[in-house]
Amino acid sequence: MLLLSCLMFSAPAFAADMVSDLPSGQPAGSTIRWIFTVNDPLTERFRLIVVPYYDPSKARMVYDFSKGPVKAWTPIDNDLYLVIGEMQDSAGNVSRVVKPFVIGPRTPETVDRAEVTPTSHPLVAFYSAPECELDQEMRVQYSRVGSIRVFNTHAKPCRPGQTMSFYVGGMRAESEYELIHEVYDDRGNLVKTGNTLTFTTGTPDVELPEARVDVPYDSRSSLAEPVLLSGILPPLSAAGSLDNFPHAVDIDGETIWYITQPDSGDQMVRPGGEGTVYTVSNSRLVQWDMVGSIYRMTTVERINQQLTDLGLDVINNFHHEARPLPGGRLAVLATVERLIPGAQPGVIDILGDMVLVLDRNLQVVWAWNAFDHLDVTREATIPKLCYPGVTPGCPPVLLIEEGEAADWMHSNTITYSPADGNLLISVRHQDWIIKIAYENGAGNGDVVWKLGPEGDFDLIPDNPSLWLTHPHDPNFINPNLLAIYDNGNLRCEFEGPGCESRGQAYYLNETAGVAIVGSIELGEYARAVGSAQPLANGNLFFQSGFPNGTPPDGQQRSKLREYLDDGTLIFEMELGAAAYRTHRMPDLYTLPSIWFD
Repeated sequence: MLLLSCLMFSAPAFAADMVSDLPSGQPAGSTIRWIFTVNDPLTERFRLIVVPYYDPSKARMVYDFSKGPVKAWTPIDNDLYLVIGEMQDSAGNVSRVVKPFVIGPRTPETVDRAEVTPTSHPLVAFYSAPECELDQEMRVQYSRVGSIRVFNTHAKPCRPGQTMSFYVGGMRAESEYELIHEVYDDRGNLVKTGNTLTFTTGTPDVELPEARVDVPYDSRSSLAEPVLLSGILPPLSAAGSLDNFPHAVDIDGETIWYITQPDSGDQMVRPGGEGTVYTVSNSRLVQWDMVGSIYRMTTVERINQQLTDLGLDVINNFHHEARPLPGGRLAVLATVERLIPGAQPGVIDILGDMVLVLDRNLQVVWAWNAFDHLDVTREATIPKLCYPGVTPGCPPVLLIEEGEAADWMHSNTITYSPADGNLLISVRHQDWIIKIAYENGAGNGDVVWKLGPEGDFDLIPDNPSLWLTHPHDPNFINPNLLAIYDNGNLRCEFEGPGCESRGQAYYLNETAGVAIVGSIELGEYARAVGSAQPLANGNLFFQSGFPNGTPPDGQQRSKLREYLDDGTLIFEMELGAAAYRTHRMPDLYTLPSIWFD
């Protein structure tokens, strides 16, 4: 629909233009800045869409309507593009400008043989290869000289008449790598390889956290996921003053990738596949590419335009989650706020959560509002009050100018259920994991069940202290088995010193309403954040991203651990920074299979 609307050239609502800072004909990987000009001073929202001539179905909205008349675009594939600029005034009128722009091969030699060149990122290479045939696909294989560990980029469909381009990332600093591309037919058979190239990485240009391996991996470890990707948090002592940023190390603790964003409010929440990551903030949702350029972006303001058109509540911010779903969709958490006198003692302002499902161009296709499906009179199990403006640990409070608002839900995770196409939501302040009827976009949002104290399952063993409290990051091990990070805030408030957060597995019999739980004590209490992940060989990975208490040197740390299913610790790494989540991955391109399988 977006592509069709872009190509239906109606008369402009007002005079407008768009020019590039570089002429057409730039090589792949160049950053082109598009500058919008209008004769209407009330125009302040600008959208940029790119349509490749080779395959118009790959049209992509790089920026949805957002402020700022300069939009940077960094294309990696050479092609003739239609670059579409749209400008929207305060009344909603839109004018459109279309400019052709040619992106050529990275180097002329690419037509005959593969080439590898540096990028602006010291740990990322640009790999260019000759064209390959229709119905084939290409990927790049790379390994550090002297190492037996081999990595692959994602595979890209071949484009006859067009050279192939890849960002190659996930490499150690100041190290020599060998790279070679492989071409596969539509049956997965290897039909061609390229010439072997070498590339030496540079030196990181920022100070990065160190990783120390305290329990080395062994033959029992899941070596299918040797990459550990984390969303680094600023330390509490400097909250808001240091950049959040994505950071990856290999299983030996060596840094292999990072990017820093210009806005310290952008917090990485998930990998996006094909070398991208998602960040969220109070104002925007961004998908970043491997060198730190914006691949797609939308804003709270733009989402609220769509929600208003749909007759739904608007949102205050994005937070905690942006999770890829099957079919190219994206599930995002956002704050929704209502004034409800008498719902909870002492407050009239309630902060809840909304789940938004967005399409490939970040347009709203499904929405779930907790106020319509949960009992708002059920208070947070540990009440949390927020104040107008921004309170540390709180979403923005916008509906009152003074007083207090109840942080009723503080959800942190959306998980896709492949067995029925529904979604799980980790509702931290309710001590629940809930399943909602998404049904791959056809659901009405009803709550299917609630897992946790006062929920819909009887616990086995029948011991209330085993229930999760203030949990994070439920992920399916199989259709009936969930891995969950149990922070244990409510439990540890009563148990006191010595209480530990837990890695848990819940076997769920939805028909009988029975949950069988097993737990692993994780060695420390983490009052916030954390992640849980089943690995390819059946092991479990848990991350304590924010252990309680500040070490003597004042530096926050994260603990990353792998366990056998009997609770035996077989790998442990300490990361020298607080981290929101850590993801174990085969490489920086491949999403964990558990997300969809």
